[in-house]
Amino acid sequence: MSAIPRVRPNFLRDHSEYSAPPAQLQSTANNSVASSLSDKVAKNLTRNNYKIKDKNNDGKIDVSYKFFNSNDPDTNWLKNGGALELSEARKKAFRSSMQAWEDVVKVKFTEHAKNTDASFVLHANSGVGGYAVYPNDQGSLQNIGIGTGDSRFPLNASMIHELGHGLGLQHPEGNYPENSKTHTAMSYNTPWYRPATNGVSVSDATSTPMMHDIEAIQRLYEPNYETRKGDTTYGFNSNSERDYYSLKSSDDMVAFCIWDGGGNDTLDFSGYKQNQRINLNAQALSDVGGRRGNVSIAKGVVMENAIGGSGNDVLIGNQANNHITGGAGADNLTGGGGADTFVYSKASDTSASKPDTITDFTSGVDKIDLVNVLKEAGIRQPDIVSKLTGRKGELVLAYDDTIKMYTLTLDVSGGTTSAFKILSKHPIKSEDLITSADTAPTPQPKPDPTPAPEPQPTPRPTPEPKPQPCPKPAPQPESSPTDTVYGFNSNSGKAGTSLTSPCDKPHFTVADKAGNDT
Repeated sequence: MSAIPRVRPNFLRDHSEYSAPPAQLQSTANNSVASSLSDKVAKNLTRNNYKIKDKNNDGKIDVSYKFFNSNDPDTNWLKNGGALELSEARKKAFRSSMQAWEDVVKVKFTEHAKNTDASFVLHANSGVGGYAVYPNDQGSLQNIGIGTGDSRFPLNASMIHELGHGLGLQHPEGNYPENSKTHTAMSYNTPWYRPATNGVSVSDATSTPMMHDIEAIQRLYEPNYETRKGDTTYGFNSNSERDYYSLKSSDDMVAFCIWDGGGNDTLDFSGYKQNQRINLNAQALSDVGGRRGNVSIAKGVVMENAIGGSGNDVLIGNQANNHITGGAGADNLTGGGGADTFVYSKASDTSASKPDTITDFTSGVDKIDLVNVLKEAGIRQPDIVSKLTGRKGELVLAYDDTIKMYTLTLDVSGGTTSAFKILSKHPIKSEDLITSADTAPTPQPKPDPTPAPEPQPTPRPTPEPKPQPCPKPAPQPESSPTDTVYGFNSNSGKAGTSLTSPCDKPHFTVADKAGNDT
């Protein structure tokens, strides 16, 4: 096998990751990053357009890598620069860091591969910092070194950083708040420090490419939209199959940015006790597990659900149909756009003394899920009433003029001190509540103080009698010939002047000059 072509590189040497004291950093943990700034930083990180060329134009970049071996003739020359062999633990960490970059763009790292677009050799270095070689047109070997000289050095962060250089990213230029590990792993500035050991604070940094790194690297290579296309949970109860997205203990300290290809996805920080701020909007920072700005979501990624911990958390939704679960504590919940569902898992999640507040509830659009609360309390269906009377299962929807808030109050055990309570800045109606898998409670009608009389049956109409034949009038004694009667009992003897029945209609003219006529 022929040796890999190489040139003696001018190493890009990085400084210690703990060289920037916290006092120099500014936090933007609670602000959404403007897209225009993100674009500018991404351009700055790729300002010299260093990139690995796609030699066979197959739309992806193939990188062969090997770990430095002092007996390998292709790489033993690196000993002159202080290269050392990596431990198995560090090799594993390097593979994890390469996987983090593979998730973001169509770059494939394969150990000892042939006929690839680039070749990396990975090694340890006796110094404190790390270094890397940028991509080059000659296709020469790119070596990446990780310092072992100080136990305070953040190992995974250094690997993400140096691999970023190997793929073409540069350090951000300028003094601005986002020039920090909160936004880019390529920055020297970190706001996160682990507890002091022997009087010295230990720097801590990112375990993934961060939001500006992701946007920048996707300017150089094709985005990988196949990454985690299913329903993925990040944090506690994670199914991401990535250690850096998986939390096992409340002592775990994380710093990551999420790149996700689709599905119905969840941020789960239920295992933390600190007050947290969890923001589902892309390019916004979340404060998780006692840190500030340590979790973010990459541009273009949509996260649907958020779960808080046992502190007094702030949860902020986005434009999707979010499921927001505050957990225990007095939480402040904002759904954002979309048809959102505010989910309660336990009766203790919110109480009269420490109620949750929903800031933007829209009746008829948003929902409040009480299924698990009712199940835990043994309530089949809540009874919508105007006032609690101490009976378990009673639920009141009201407006509290004292605090200028709408309220939902549920008696979960019977008694005045067992109330489950939610505050809302906007009205909540009974039809907005989810109380079973597919039904909502129907409110009981309020009694009318002056009820209307019960309706009586409508009588059937009496049929009209059929007309009877008109009886003929009884004959009358004849009058004197000179005295003439016209109409009934006529003695005129003239046709048309006699009426014999009530049904007859008179139609005649009398012309009579003598007698006493009638």
